[in-house]
Amino acid sequence: MSASHAGASPTPERSRLFWPEAPWCFAVTSPWLMAQQARSPWSPTLQRPTGTVGVPSGGDAARKKKVAGATHRVQLALPVAAIETAALVLLAHEGVTDTNERAMFLAQLAHESGGFRHVRENLHYRPARLLAVFPKYFRSIEDADAVAADGEMAIAERIYGMRKGLGNTLPGDGAKFIGRGFIQLTGRANYTVAGTFIGVDLVAHPELAERADIALRIAGWFWQTRGIGPLARAGNVRKVTQLINGGTVGLTDREKRYEHYRLQILNSPMAASLTPKG
Repeated sequence: MSASHAGASPTPERSRLFWPEAPWCFAVTSPWLMAQQARSPWSPTLQRPTGTVGVPSGGDAARKKKVAGATHRVQLALPVAAIETAALVLLAHEGVTDTNERAMFLAQLAHESGGFRHVRENLHYRPARLLAVFPKYFRSIEDADAVAADGEMAIAERIYGMRKGLGNTLPGDGAKFIGRGFIQLTGRANYTVAGTFIGVDLVAHPELAERADIALRIAGWFWQTRGIGPLARAGNVRKVTQLINGGTVGLTDREKRYEHYRLQILNSPMAASLTPKG
């Protein structure tokens, strides 16, 4: 569980990194980015994803509907190397070139998302597990069994519903604003603040947080609002993990991923030269 499950983060002055109208629109299928991906040390046999995953920013309603409709198919086809490369581009565009911070960003997001594969919270729990993990929200095994029988959205509503700290004040908010993205954005309040910051209406369309490009921008918002940069540059995996996770769950895996990405970046001319070129 990431710190996104806590109350909404403050909103600093919006950085140019998150502008939806950025020249290159952070479209992971752009020709320049695809060329970088082809040279990526993480995937020698990259397949170009299909569909459009550019950020909707003031376009006509039909375009937004088309992009949203293609999201699920594109997300499943998108190679991990494309996401890793896009993350480095995102950081470079903001001027983040420190090797430790770039490696930390990739490592923490990779851990939180199961290797950049999971962008939606898994709430498929058996009753006994529900009672063990969320004892505060279930009175008995019979209660947990009854809720589990109604499916994941019922579980989400029981766990997250009507929690003011998350901004979930309306019936259905718990199920609507479950954990999404590489950093597991959770709760109406966080969806509202993050969406305003990156220029995407995540309250009306929370499913957009599952798109790789938007998930990365949300992660960038989280990284900045939590002030993670200094600790990341110091290479302090434990402290960064505490800011993201609220504890040290998965610390060993996070440390391994950090060292892996740090070595990859240090030994990669492509990573060293990543800057948007129009």
